[in-house]
Amino acid sequence: MAPDRFEVDDQPYTYDGTEGVVYHVPGAVYEVSDFSPYDTDSDTASVCSQHSASTLSSQDARAYFEDVGGRLYPIDQALPIFMPQDEQESRRLDHEHFALKLVLGCNYIGPVASHLRHDPMAPRKRVLDIGTQQGTWVQEMASEFPHVEFVSLDFSPMAAHIPRENITFEVYELYSGLVEADASFDMVHVGNYQFLIQELYRVLRPGGLLISGEFENETYGADNPNTPLGDASPRLSRALAFVRQALAAQGVTVDAGRQLPDMLNNSKLFPPISHSTSPDFSSESDSDDSRGTFSSTGTCESCVPRLSTSHTMANLTDTGFVDVTPSTFYIPATPWPDPCTHPHLYEAGCRVVVGIQHGWPSLVPLLTTHAGLSTEDARDVVTGAVEERFVDLSLKHIMKFHTVWAYKAQGTLPSN
Repeated sequence: MAPDRFEVDDQPYTYDGTEGVVYHVPGAVYEVSDFSPYDTDSDTASVCSQHSASTLSSQDARAYFEDVGGRLYPIDQALPIFMPQDEQESRRLDHEHFALKLVLGCNYIGPVASHLRHDPMAPRKRVLDIGTQQGTWVQEMASEFPHVEFVSLDFSPMAAHIPRENITFEVYELYSGLVEADASFDMVHVGNYQFLIQELYRVLRPGGLLISGEFENETYGADNPNTPLGDASPRLSRALAFVRQALAAQGVTVDAGRQLPDMLNNSKLFPPISHSTSPDFSSESDSDDSRGTFSSTGTCESCVPRLSTSHTMANLTDTGFVDVTPSTFYIPATPWPDPCTHPHLYEAGCRVVVGIQHGWPSLVPLLTTHAGLSTEDARDVVTGAVEERFVDLSLKHIMKFHTVWAYKAQGTLPSN
């Protein structure tokens, strides 16, 4: 297990000798939900969010990891083996992050900008980010929305972050529940932690916004995006099958990105809300879809008519989520788009290639431990997965990125 308590007089885990606190380590958690603790497809700073906490020293941070073949992996045996958490993985995640921004056009989907719009007469808005990783997303969001307080959580301290006034970084065993008060956040951002969905519902304020995005562990071609490439890309397809097998062997839900919209639409999963507040719903999405037209399927955010406040209030439910809006974006997995006509997509493909070259070799421990492969066979599998993307560029490899946004229901309106 990861270290679970620290002395409160430890020096905080800081970046380049700065004096700002980087990580807080809460000392207690709420009751955990009933969901499987590992649901995944794939792959702020005032006080420490309403509870007491110690700080994490650099020496303590190193205790969260172990060296496996020269790479750092979380030492917590309760966590599934997947990707390492070290400087090389941080660089890979940054390439992935920028590729997504090039396709989506910004750091989010849905009506985030209007939802987080500054209101000087209202309390400071708060956003909960689940899965800090290298921290690029939350740092950029905190810069874009300086009036908003961000709380970013993760299982382990993957990187030392530059301290920022409106970000609190916390690290603890998320599968034990969230150390956050009921109805204390205006928005939650979650990647591959759907097991926390009931906890996210609990900490969201009525009318609060949930956004999520995950990659699918399958390979497709842009010319026929509804059918996996399969035998047209045999080595890559075989490698991905081994990855899914290894993740499933650890209890991971490998298609959680596809399942999440149905979970959000299932009001039986969530307790009733006993009070109501009035949101200021935007009449349009804030995401820039000028690039998404090429790359998204399903429901495009800008094509979804937003309900007016009066219409929404007349159709309130007393539990669950409303306006559940899924989308799927196609991310080029090689630089096949024409750089003249689609420069952003071409650059996204270049970024993904670098991420792939860094990422696949990191999966050897996963494949040897949970897919039954020898080290030599695992290395052959990952080498084939990387090389095959460049054998036939006419296949136009893409990865699917599944997103969804939804509002927490307002609850039953009080009678007049």
